Amino acid sequence: MEPITQRPKLSDDDVDAVAMDNRNKFSGLPDPVFHHILSSLETIDVIRASAVAKKWRHMWTSMPHLSFDYEADWLDPLRKEFSFTRVSEKYKDLINWVLLAHDKSVSIQSFRLSCLNNHDDHSVYRWINILTQKHVRELHLKVTSHTDKPCPFVLPRYLLVSDSLEVLGLDLQHSVLKIPSHVGFSRLKSLKLEHTQLLDQDFFHNFISSCPLLEILSLEGCLFQDFKVLDISCSNLKKLVFDNVGWGEPFDQGLSKCELKIACPNLVQFALFGALPQHLSWGKNPSFLKVASIFAFWGERNESDDVVLNEELVNYVFKILRELLAEPSKCNYISEIPDEAITCLTCHLKRVKLIDLQDDELEIVRFFLKNGHVLEKMSIIWYGGVQPKTQRAAIQKVMRFPRASSYVSVTFSEPKQVGYEELGMGGWLKPSRASFYERYKDLINWVLLTHDKSVSIQSFRLVCVNNDDDHSIYRWINTLAQKHVRELHLEVTSLTKTPFDLPRCLIASDSLEVLGLDLNQSVLKIPSHVAFSRLKSLKLVNANLWDQILFQNFISRCPLLETLILQGCLFRDFEVLDISLRNLRKLVIDNGCEGLFDQGLWECDLKIACPNLVQFELLGPLAKNIFWDKDPSFLQAAIIFAVSWEWNGSDDEVLHEEFADHMLKILRGVCHAEVLKLHMCILQHIYPAVGKPECFTTFYNLKALVSSIRLLKYHLQSLIYLMKCAPNLQCLSVLIDDEESARGSILEIPDEAIECLTCHLKRVKLIDIGCNNDELELIRFFLKNGHVLEEMSIIWLKHLEQESKRETIQEVMRFPRSSSCVTVTFSEPRQSGWKELGIFK
Repeated sequence: MEPITQRPKLSDDDVDAVAMDNRNKFSGLPDPVFHHILSSLETIDVIRASAVAKKWRHMWTSMPHLSFDYEADWLDPLRKEFSFTRVSEKYKDLINWVLLAHDKSVSIQSFRLSCLNNHDDHSVYRWINILTQKHVRELHLKVTSHTDKPCPFVLPRYLLVSDSLEVLGLDLQHSVLKIPSHVGFSRLKSLKLEHTQLLDQDFFHNFISSCPLLEILSLEGCLFQDFKVLDISCSNLKKLVFDNVGWGEPFDQGLSKCELKIACPNLVQFALFGALPQHLSWGKNPSFLKVASIFAFWGERNESDDVVLNEELVNYVFKILRELLAEPSKCNYISEIPDEAITCLTCHLKRVKLIDLQDDELEIVRFFLKNGHVLEKMSIIWYGGVQPKTQRAAIQKVMRFPRASSYVSVTFSEPKQVGYEELGMGGWLKPSRASFYERYKDLINWVLLTHDKSVSIQSFRLVCVNNDDDHSIYRWINTLAQKHVRELHLEVTSLTKTPFDLPRCLIASDSLEVLGLDLNQSVLKIPSHVAFSRLKSLKLVNANLWDQILFQNFISRCPLLETLILQGCLFRDFEVLDISLRNLRKLVIDNGCEGLFDQGLWECDLKIACPNLVQFELLGPLAKNIFWDKDPSFLQAAIIFAVSWEWNGSDDEVLHEEFADHMLKILRGVCHAEVLKLHMCILQHIYPAVGKPECFTTFYNLKALVSSIRLLKYHLQSLIYLMKCAPNLQCLSVLIDDEESARGSILEIPDEAIECLTCHLKRVKLIDIGCNNDELELIRFFLKNGHVLEEMSIIWLKHLEQESKRETIQEVMRFPRSSSCVTVTFSEPRQSGWKELGIFK
């Protein structure tokens, strides 16, 4: 392997010359190209860019594409400095200034505006009037009424009679759209209404019918108030969309309370998302229809157990399909699929694709294989949560199914994207995702391009997508390395699970000190024999790690690393996770998540050789074995909230004793800690060793002990024995998880002289106290035996009756106390018990 040679550094004069050359190339672009590049930015950013070069100074006045976003551009940045009214006035001044200064010889091709609409302010109507005079072709308005009673939005007549407007989008944010009678758009080709209240069915029908050139109509999140019939009659309409999914009440009602009548003979695309209408009738079946998407349900009847209603719903749905497909069909409400001769299966159907299939859904596979006489290919894409073992069993079953076609091949694959996108519905549900991400990339490119070259970037946080054919993220990282970035946090999502490569330019950076990577379950590809030379903190979240040797070498070659956090990581095929770092001060291994990535370390060993460790946290499944190369004598805090899946449900006493030894080995590794936080499972697992004092270690430095317990004999005895092993303990916090406590017999805790209770324990905090006798016995024990106790805090369980609380307080106040200075306080919970315990933030 050839040695890595550093690129020779350029002198300041050379850097200035390169920068000037790049600036001249960009400024020398033709105006149309320049306008196209800047059209992806908000207008305020284009105006700010006018300060970059002399040629750009007045470029914004000839921009054919203008965009103003009230929330993104003004509200958030200025909220702390100006009042809401002041921000609104400044925003209006900006739009007035831009429209006033805009080159009168240049038409406005597109205009996007997010603004307020109040009763006493007609600014938006003045702006629309100016735009019609500027021959606007595409207009998108998001109008919010900032009053208690939403202000209706009136479609102005000069917009309706515009001879240039072809595309109109209106998002009225719950407000009413007032439509003029018997007047429609003369030239409009596309109309999109979002979050809009429509009040008069006749006005709306006449309005739509009076748009002779309309080809696209999209009604998303609209409320058809008091409509009995929604009549869409457009001879030229090619695309019709109804979408009322996820808009919130009452805008998710959609068409559930009215009938839908469609007379669009030239319709090419039809989509219906949300509640089905009461009835649907077609004036004439659309013979040109190419794509129909029906993701709909029937309101309150959707989950009915009434067989008559269900049959009525089935017949209604198939009525829609018959009219769309012009193919009569029958439907039975069945649990199995009977074999039958269907024309398309017998003569034409060649490809079948089944998406998100689970192992209990193989009947549909059998049906197609048995009845598909000319079938050539069946593609099965598994549901994301199906385990490999389950997949193998299902595949063996499928391979035994009879096949009518001798040519058919069956393939099985993992999902590369979410099911709806694999189905081709992603474009309907999120039509602007791709264009949005392209604009997002343009924004990042623009920021990094125009950033002052003399200023280093101290910190950079980015949430982005990583796909096979897009290397934008690596270009950005390269730029950041050249900008001497010190702190970098990346959240990278890949729908195709594209691996993320740690780029060499980042690893060789002499400035990077903090790195956080959230890979959303993608693979992290680590280079061999190279590591970060200056890195002090590394956090990996939801990362798929494949090679234990590469990972061990990589970590051990980070000489300055002080903080290592592995959260929700999958250690695939690891036998040993070896963390050997002399300077490491904080180590966190957290797999308390759900799904495949919650396996944690349960299939591998954990080896720790970090003599200067100060803080250690282990959450999630326990490792098979834990080895401490040397006990970290500087340890200040340790959190062990981990469980074992292997031993947890076993009744084998030998296994329990072996696991108790395993747990004690873990505790011996943290015996120098000053703060120790334990899950109640730890108390349960060490109970078999309570009768063997020689197995326990002494926690001489321990000042604070935090634990959850159940009021069971083995939990309490383990807790008391831990207190005996911590002679200098000063603070104790206990969360009562009383889910499985025995109610048949009342616990009795014998009074005994424990050194920490006699000499040092000053504060006891009991959380989620529920007023039962076992909890009272625990309180009595601490008051009776705590000779230097100064404070006992009791935090009630949520939703306790006041009478029960009063009775408990009276009982506690009668308990004998060994300390004359102790104060007992009772309080309501301010947060969940686990957060009160200080485990989960």
